[in-house]
Amino acid sequence: MTLIDVQSRLLVGALPAHLEAFSLTALEGVSSSGLAACLNALPTSVRRLAFSGPSDSALFSMADVKLPPQLEKLELSDVSELTVLPPSLTSIALQHCWLLPALQLPASLTSACLGWSFGEDTALPGRQARRVPALPQNLRTLELSALDPLPPVAPLPPMLAHLKVPYTTYFTRHHGDNAFQPQPLAPLPSTLKTLEITEDDIHVVELQPILARLPPHLEVLDVSQCTNFNIALGQLPPTLTALHLGSRYTHALGPLPPSLTELQFHTSLGYFPTSLFNCPLEPLPTPLRMLDLSLCDLFGFPLGPLPPALQELRLGDTFNQPLQPLPPALEVLALGNAFNQSRCSALCRRHCGHSRWGTVSMRLSSYRRP
Repeated sequence: MTLIDVQSRLLVGALPAHLEAFSLTALEGVSSSGLAACLNALPTSVRRLAFSGPSDSALFSMADVKLPPQLEKLELSDVSELTVLPPSLTSIALQHCWLLPALQLPASLTSACLGWSFGEDTALPGRQARRVPALPQNLRTLELSALDPLPPVAPLPPMLAHLKVPYTTYFTRHHGDNAFQPQPLAPLPSTLKTLEITEDDIHVVELQPILARLPPHLEVLDVSQCTNFNIALGQLPPTLTALHLGSRYTHALGPLPPSLTELQFHTSLGYFPTSLFNCPLEPLPTPLRMLDLSLCDLFGFPLGPLPPALQELRLGDTFNQPLQPLPPALEVLALGNAFNQSRCSALCRRHCGHSRWGTVSMRLSSYRRP
């Protein structure tokens, strides 16, 4: 059951006794007492609840709301004063809330998204940095959305498999604090498989997330949207399959993991469109399917033998090294304006798909190689 854009008076009659999912989005001007009565009237059968309070200056208070006792998934936005969570909860998402860090997250939680949600003083949500509450030990997926870099991060759960950290510097930038060095995320749990770190302000050059040693079973590392990240990663885990780095990364990567299928230097931001990376990448792993160096305008090292599984190869604007025989699986080839190797240049002239910023790009799936 879904109620969207509720405003003014809210009168809900008897709800189905076996209702399992309920969603309510309130607009400004709706009666707080009506919202509380509606939430308190939910049957005990509800397993999934999504509620968004009015997005005005006064957050909706959950102090008088009792959540269904068998609730498994909870999504809340624009609320405050939530004091008790059901012990059956396995997934929670809190966005634009203001709750005390003392709120106890249930031990049953396996997935949590916590964004701009916790502070010591509920009366002053706009004047203090956010906090991270104690995290349940069985948590497997965690997103610390809009994480302020200054407060310490609670110890990460030992069984965590997926971690996403979108940093924000909004609070520190607007309250006179210029110390943007974030608290360490280390030590990262050994069970971690995916790690994604982003930032919302590319002008903060000092924002350098502290990762320390990468977990031994890590499969995906994405710091491409943490534009200024430039700390050497050290030895890459042998299990790594995808590595996405931002435009300011300059350190040598060392031996590439034998399981690597994706290597990309990129950013979706409009700033710093050129990557500073300029280190050798030989030898390329056999399973590699995608190599994207299109932003690496400084990169000019030979690539060596191209992996037989390679499907997409994008090179920077100044790359001008001979390419070894193109693998049979190759579908996309993008070459920079400076590329002037006879065999591939002729291929480009015959099969060019489009031109952008002096770069020729083509799809080779229908091209029959000699």
